[in-house]
Amino acid sequence: MGSPDEKRFYYHGKAIRHFRKGAGLTQEQLALAIGGHSADISRLESGDANPNYSTIAGVADGLGISVSRIFSLGEAYAERKKKPGE
Repeated sequence: MGSPDEKRFYYHGKAIRHFRKGAGLTQEQLALAIGGHSADISRLESGDANPNYSTIAGVADGLGISVSRIFSLGEAYAERKKKPGE
């Protein structure tokens, strides 16, 4: 992870994974729900994708949550990472 955007994608990807697993969905099931491919979900969750807002909105819709929940949890993960000693 280099740039601040790459770090943000990583933490938002962790949030997407958290909500997907909490919903009891596989990557494939979420991908089918949003009209994508499981490889796309994998890339999002690992922070390897550079999603636009509509992509994140589609994922949030497929998970039945708001975009703000993804962003909020992603930011919380980032803040935890900034604590001393980590």
